[in-house]
Amino acid sequence: MPIFKLLYFSLLNECFPCTQYAWFRTAFSLLFWVLGYIIAPSQPVGLFFHHLNTDKGLSQSFNSFIHRDREGFVWISSTDGLNRFDGQSIRVYHSQAEKTNSMMGNNLQSPFFEDSKGNLWFCTFSAINCYRRITDDFAHFQLVDHDGLPIDNGYYIFHRESTGHLWIKVNDLLFRVAAKDTGVSGIKYKQHYIGRLPGTRCFTELDAATGKVKTIFSCFLKNRVGFDEYAVEADSIRFVRTWLGGKKGQLAAQVYKVIPDERNQFWAATDKGLVLIDRST
Repeated sequence: MPIFKLLYFSLLNECFPCTQYAWFRTAFSLLFWVLGYIIAPSQPVGLFFHHLNTDKGLSQSFNSFIHRDREGFVWISSTDGLNRFDGQSIRVYHSQAEKTNSMMGNNLQSPFFEDSKGNLWFCTFSAINCYRRITDDFAHFQLVDHDGLPIDNGYYIFHRESTGHLWIKVNDLLFRVAAKDTGVSGIKYKQHYIGRLPGTRCFTELDAATGKVKTIFSCFLKNRVGFDEYAVEADSIRFVRTWLGGKKGQLAAQVYKVIPDERNQFWAATDKGLVLIDRST
């Protein structure tokens, strides 16, 4: 663009040097800049990238989940702490046992879900965590088993409803949890057990009318081919079928992500490439 401006002023002063050519100078300017905007898109655009790694401040280089929040910060998971990138530098948050308002656990195991206050909900392997933006600290909690004892491992959040309910898989147990950060008093929550849900990663399909979860797709990454479809009912889930499992002439593939669309079909990212599945076939 600086070269473009230099060319413009050089031609303008060379061709129409005096004020008596004011009308011609105006016409020339309009024509020159219109042509410039037409030509500019065809020119190569310089793109700038930040290459983030441990040398640039990342706590660890295995990063499965990334989220850009409403203020422009980029949050990056790792198996050794939470990373926040502000465009220039990285700040790392670690669990600190002596502080009750730090994260619980360092091994992040879920996507990030931002609420209306700008708080971030996510889980580590050990607990459910909430980053509180106003106080720049964390609240956390653990679910309890049938005996009322805290569950201390295997957490994975895969969906947050607009109502604040979290869909959480703890090992192979599925819970729907109403959770709310109350500030000084910490997080108040109520858990509801849904059923057993095997798998490593889960994805949801929402009801277009209500916005509620109506289908869960459970993938196994490299542990098993195919993915399972579950229908969500009132207080339970029902197994529907396995897709891409290699049976009845189906493709056998390891599935990493499933995205449903509005045409009663879904897209699966697999080790065999991108696969489009039509439910009606």
